[in-house]
Formats: sequence, structure tokens, C-alpha cells
Amino acid sequence: MAMIKRSPDIQLDSWRSLQAAMLYHYASTDALRELHSAVTNLIEGVVDPLLELSRLQGRDEALRNPRWGERDTSETWSKNAWPFLKDLQKSVAKDIATRNFGQYCRTSTDECLRGADQYSMLWTSDDEEARYQAAVQLINHISGPIDDTLDEHDSGRWSDFEFMFRYRDFCRVYPTRPVYRVRKDICANSGELPPRDGVYVSADDPHATLQFAWTKGRGCKLRSATTFNEIGLAALDFVGRSKLWNDVEKMYEFATLPSFAEIFREQLEVNGREYPRFAPGVVSQSSFMRKPSRWYFVEIDGEGSLPSEPAWEVSGMSETVLRLQAGEMCKVSR
Repeated sequence: MAMIKRSPDIQLDSWRSLQAAMLYHYASTDALRELHSAVTNLIEGVVDPLLELSRLQGRDEALRNPRWGERDTSETWSKNAWPFLKDLQKSVAKDIATRNFGQYCRTSTDECLRGADQYSMLWTSDDEEARYQAAVQLINHISGPIDDTLDEHDSGRWSDFEFMFRYRDFCRVYPTRPVYRVRKDICANSGELPPRDGVYVSADDPHATLQFAWTKGRGCKLRSATTFNEIGLAALDFVGRSKLWNDVEKMYEFATLPSFAEIFREQLEVNGREYPRFAPGVVSQSSFMRKPSRWYFVEIDGEGSLPSEPAWEVSGMSETVLRLQAGEMCKVSR
């Protein structure tokens, strides 16, 4: 009797288990509640008190002028920018409600905050505006990975480098997380709707980052796999899994190898001065490609924990890893 050859089981290592934990969290109502709390704090804890203080102090009387009229007044800001913040608060509340019914979508954070940003804040002092911007920055920090996780486009944001950029904060807040089991009987290909809502792992590429997809509404089709290209594989081989993206000195050494120096030299320099700490971010921009894949469902299978110092982390790193997006201007102090 002929034996049926079975494909080998996929075991999630610590790194991919952490990716699964991050994606399940960022797609959860808990993440949305954290965002809603931050937006509420911005409105009720920062903006509303500042608007009331401006009214009590009569600031607008000094800000009205024949040339600009009401443009720089707190009244103009409250009538035009403040509603964007309230719309964001209501939108996140709606997202929380619909998430309980299996509906997923990106938040409206980017659109609402960009709308509010169009209006002058000259009615505030430098310190007051700094408080506002700090609260906005926190909102962006919370909403960013939520939106990256629920981005329906095939060119999703999550890559090996992006997960590294986020995981330290995640581990500090969530040191304990579920144990996962790969369900090979629940599978689909890139470009197809998933059989179930949740996280999926590539069946044929151990370096591909995990992704989240869902079925309800329009659904989100499984995207192409984001994985290492030749440069990424070379960096992985040279630096090693435990130091990739984290060890600034090794990443800089890789970026300045004769084989790659011409590719990265200009991106490592600002005004003729070379900055080794740029190396992880600069190399990451040229290290990934996308390709079709088959995907298996990653199921939560009990509770467990990962080490607080994951095996791939380099402790005591002396320099800061900078993340730059394509076309973004880098500003550093000399």
C-alpha cells in the first residue's frame, strides 16, 4: 500500500509567535479602546481646557487683524479643527462596536488629524502647543500598527523590520501571550479571501511576515508575502538572526561592504557626514520583496509566555535605530 507523503508541520518560533501576538492585539477591541482613550484625553484633557483658558483670557481680541481676520483665533479652531477630533472619537467608538460583530477596517486617524492640522494654533503658547502635539503623537503611535494590520492593499506595511521596530514596546506591555497552533487544514492562497478571520503564516517561506485577514463585509483577501530579497538574505546571513536590525555596528558594517557600499553610501550621509545609526533603516528599505504564497491559519491554543528578553534582541545597544520612510527627510542633531 502506497504511503501518502505529508508536508512537514509548521512550528512557529518565538519571532513568528510574537508577530502573531502583535497582529491579534492590533486587530482587537482592546487596541481600539486604547486609541479611544487617547483621543478622549486629547479632547477633554488638553484641547477643551485650552479653549476655555483662551476664552477666559480674551486671547482672540489680540489675534484678530484686518489682514488675517479670524484665522488665528481659538474660535476659528474650535469651529473647524475641534469637530475633526470629535469625528475621530465617534469613529473609533463605532469601530469598537462593529468589531464585536467581526467587522474590520482602518481607523480614520490619519484623515481626522490631517484635517485638524490645517488650522492655525497661534492662539496657543509654545508649551501649550507642545502638549497638544505630544497627545497627537501618542494617538498616531497607537493607531499606526492598527492601520498597518488592517490595510487591505496588497502592499501592506508589515515587514520583518517593522515588526522589530514595534516589538519592544509591545513586550513591555504584554509579557504574556497565547500559544499558537498552525492549522494546515484551514488555508488559502494570496489573492483569495481567508476561510476564517485571523492571522495567517506562509506555508512556503519561513522568512515571510505573518498577516491578518478577514471575511465579513467586503473582506480582506490574503496579500502577497513580504519576505527577504537578495539583499535582505545577504544581511540576514552576514548579521545573523539574533542581531538583524538591532545591532547598529553590524548593520553598518554590512552596509559598507564593497558589494553594497555604492547602494547605501549616500543614504548614510547628511551634509557629508556619515551616520552609522542610519544603517538598519537604510538597509531595510532595500531588503524586501513581495511574492504570492499559500497561507495557513494561526489559531490561539492556550496561554503561555515568551522571554522578556527575546533571543533575537541585542541588549545594551548603544545607538538608536532610526526608521525612515521613502522620501522622508531625516533630521539629526550634530
